[in-house]
Formats: sequence, C-alpha cells, structure tokens
Amino acid sequence: MASRNSDRRKVGNSTVKGPVLLQPAMSDETLAVALGYGRTNCGKAGNNVGFNAYPLVSMTSGVQKYYATGVAVNKTVEDDYSFALTQTHHTMMGRDIVKETSLAAWLKDPKAGNAPELIASPEGPKTPEELDLWKTKNYT
Repeated sequence: MASRNSDRRKVGNSTVKGPVLLQPAMSDETLAVALGYGRTNCGKAGNNVGFNAYPLVSMTSGVQKYYATGVAVNKTVEDDYSFALTQTHHTMMGRDIVKETSLAAWLKDPKAGNAPELIASPEGPKTPEELDLWKTKNYT
C-alpha cells in the first residue's frame, strides 16, 4: 500500500479532488486521470468510493474531449489516501534479483551473475532508468 497526498485538479471551471501517484517514465508536466472509479450512490458497500473525474471531460462541437491543456494542480494536505501499487510488482527497490554465480566469482565481485536487465527499444537495449514513455521534448 502507498500513501500519497491528494490534490485538486482544475480544468476550465471544473475541479476534481483525488490522490496523486508519481509514475516512473511519465513525462514531466503530464497528468493521467483514470475515469470510472468514483461512486457516490451504490448501496452500502459502494458509497463515496474513489472520485469522479468525469467533470474534467469537456465537449467541443458535440464531441467529448478526454484531454486538456492548461490544467492547474494544487496540493492539499487535509487528506491522505492509501492504495495498492500493482504496477510496481517487478521492482526490487534497488536490489538485484538473485541469480546464479560461483562463490569464487562472487568473492571477486558481489554483483557477479547480476548483469543489468535490458529492455528492447527502437534505439537498442536500454535499462529501465533510460526509458521514457514519451521522448522529452520542449513543446512551445
């Protein structure tokens, strides 16, 4: 479980309050919001669960826009949220995954048998730290 402060997001005249979790490889100044997880009237087990982000969806020429620019985000301190982090289930918190090596090799180098994990990319194999969901670019 992770605990993060909440924030208020404002798009146009619509404001939504909900939890924030920084995601590895998410581009700076990008905010992703999941829709459909807020419930206010679902009986005993489902009332006031999550938050409703649909007020952030706007209409342009009769078409729903599921993106926005110029979004304001303000940190709040009155609430703290806890939630499961399934997307981090392969992380080892900076530790190497135990692999096979010999005692002699390990005595020479404690990282023996733990070559860095590389992920295929169009530019060739990269470490997880070298990857970015979107290439960082200065959009003017």
